[in-house]
Formats: sequence, structure tokens, C-alpha cells
Amino acid sequence: MNQEKESGKLEKVSKKANFFLAGKGFYLVLCLCIAAIGISGYVVLFSNRSLDVPELPDLPDLGLATSVPYTFTPTEEPTMPVQQTVTNVPVGTTTAKPPVKTEPPQKIFYVRPLPGEVIRPYSGSTPVYNPTMDDWRTHTGIDLAAAVGEPVMAVAKGKVVDVYEDPFKGVVVAIEHEDGVRSIYCGLSKMPSVDVGDAVSAGMIIGSVGTTAAFETLDESHLHFEVMRNGEYIDPNEILPAKVN
Repeated sequence: MNQEKESGKLEKVSKKANFFLAGKGFYLVLCLCIAAIGISGYVVLFSNRSLDVPELPDLPDLGLATSVPYTFTPTEEPTMPVQQTVTNVPVGTTTAKPPVKTEPPQKIFYVRPLPGEVIRPYSGSTPVYNPTMDDWRTHTGIDLAAAVGEPVMAVAKGKVVDVYEDPFKGVVVAIEHEDGVRSIYCGLSKMPSVDVGDAVSAGMIIGSVGTTAAFETLDESHLHFEVMRNGEYIDPNEILPAKVN
């Protein structure tokens, strides 16, 4: 019987404790925890002050440069660094280009276009009388006596650059040679043996003497032969070998 009474009292006490903790007891416990945290912080703070911390000795000046902080101003605009190529060229000098080697004109071998005699020479800038045209005019080449149909030869190695019919000079063949000289054969027959682009050699037959040169029809049968250098007429005898008798 007494045990039942004791059990009843304990149960009542337990219920009251639970009610207290569920009500005001919770706040009491919270306040005790806050107070304990505050006391612990106070003890730690003031206990560190009481410690004797030795002062560090002054470091010796080693002469090292100190860094200066950079202050950016609004007026400055950041720029990207430009990579420059540095060459070991002395100031005041310029790099000269290596000289270009030029080959001198090749000396080539010339022959006469045919063996005939000169019946009318080159006149240069001096006018001479032309019986066919009945006037005075310069004679830009030489006339070599030859029968109609006689073979005409290239005077040197070269390339045929023109084949045409002129109203005064008749059928014309022009050959460019390796030294820059151009030889011109006038009054040929209607059918030359070469065409534009053909390569020729000295002594190679390029055609035959004709009667197509209208400006010299009153003269005896011949080849009208001209030579040009740098676009100017020159005396063909400057390049042709002398006639061998």
C-alpha cells in the first residue's frame, strides 16, 4: 500500500517537472546557457591579455627597394603591351639589298642573209632619191642584189617575232636575236618558210627573194634588209660580216 503511494507521488513530481520544462523552464535553461557562453568569452579575452608576448627585434636594412603601390586614376586608360622586334642594326644605318647580278648580252655569231652585193646603202638620217616613189626619203636598210627565188637566210640565232605583208615593203619576216638586235627581211615571196614563234639558227633558210616590195619595184631584183637595236634603225653593216669575194 505504501509503495503505491510512493509511486503516485513520483508520478506527480515527474508531471510537474515536465510541465515546468515545457513552460517557463525552457527559457530558464536558455538564459543559463547564454550566461555560461558570456562568462567563458570574458575569461578567454582577459586571460590572453595577461600573457607576456615578447617583442620582435628590428630587422636590419638590407637595402632592398620597397614596392610602391600603383594608384589608378580615372583619366588613365589601360593599354595592352606592344611586342616589338629588336634587331642588332646600328643606329643611322639602313639594310642594303644585295646587288642583282645581270648577265651581259651574249655575243652571237652573224652571217650575211645572202651573198649579193650592196646596190643601195643605208642612208641614216640623210634622204636619198627613190626612183619608184619619185621622192627623197631616208633608206632604213641596205639593198642586196639577188635573183627572184634566191634563198634568204637568218643572219643569227633567234626567234621569229613577226610575219606580215606591208603595203610598201611587201612580205616581211622579223627575227629577234639573243643580243637584243632585230633583223628584218623585206620583199620576200608570198610563202615564207617560217612562222611566228619559230626558233631559227644562223644560216637557216626563212624564205626567198620576191617582188612584193612596192616601194622599190623600179630597182633591179634585190632583198631589202634592215636591222634595229633598242627600237632604232642602225646600219646593217655594223653586225654583218664583210662579204667574202
